[in-house]
Amino acid sequence: MFLEHLKENISKKAANIFFIFLIIFIIFFFYLLYFFISSFNKEEATPVITSSLISSRIENTSDISSVKYMYTNFGKFENSEQFKGITIPFSQKSFIISYDGIMQAGISVDDIEINVSGDKIYIDLPSSKILSHEIKEDSIEVFDETKNIFNQISINDYANFTTAEKQKMEKKAIENGLLIEAQKEAEKTIKHILMMYPDIYESKEIIFEDFNSSN
Repeated sequence: MFLEHLKENISKKAANIFFIFLIIFIIFFFYLLYFFISSFNKEEATPVITSSLISSRIENTSDISSVKYMYTNFGKFENSEQFKGITIPFSQKSFIISYDGIMQAGISVDDIEINVSGDKIYIDLPSSKILSHEIKEDSIEVFDETKNIFNQISINDYANFTTAEKQKMEKKAIENGLLIEAQKEAEKTIKHILMMYPDIYESKEIIFEDFNSSN
């Protein structure tokens, strides 16, 4: 009887030990499974940083900021009829015009080239250009307009004159550094866009090519 009772106790203890080890194994197995799934999901959630990924994030954000250039200008128009290089008397016409204009200069997002190499992002910005230039019609004032019946002022005179004046003002704005300022502003804007994505900005060095900004 004693031996049978001893064997029964040993069997119970062995079963209890086996049951404990089984529970530990199951817990360990599910822990490993959870760790594997979590790691897999984390890798899936973190996108691979590629040129197309950065391009899409730039394009899906607001347009690249442009620099506005507002001005007021005065211009004088003069014209006279000519015959074989000689000015016909009393055929001169003229007017003075003042107007307000506004230009916008910047870059085209579609022309940005991006290359990811290792821990560096190379961004090649296109040269900035004047994107728009308008004269506010309600600001136009005409002074000293001649009333020459032999050579009357026409609508085309005003149109051609304002076109020529716009070209002069664009040249002046460019000489005063408008496009350089627009290029710097575009660079700043792209940096600010990428700063919104820590996975890009904190892990990569951003290098702008073909334009050495002082900022």
